[in-house]
Amino acid sequence: TLVLIQFLDDEKIKVELKNATPIHKEIGFVDKKSGLSAMLKLEIRWMGEDTGKTIVYWAGESIKGALVQFMSKVKPLSPEERIMMKKIMDKPF
Repeated sequence: TLVLIQFLDDEKIKVELKNATPIHKEIGFVDKKSGLSAMLKLEIRWMGEDTGKTIVYWAGESIKGALVQFMSKVKPLSPEERIMMKKIMDKPF
């Protein structure tokens, strides 16, 4: 989650919504420290009245806001939990 928040700080995800048809985006990102990568899959849709104008939606800001809110409720890992997490992450897939 923290890696994704950092990615969203660095990369701005802008989507132009011209009508109510959903837009699908796939965005890959890599944690430069660990080399781990992930794919962010988005479906973005205009809801509400169609005004005939193009709407610019900054998806990254919305996602980042939700992640920051989520992380504020999560307890930090203990030193023992960090060691266990490192062991799990170091295992090959």
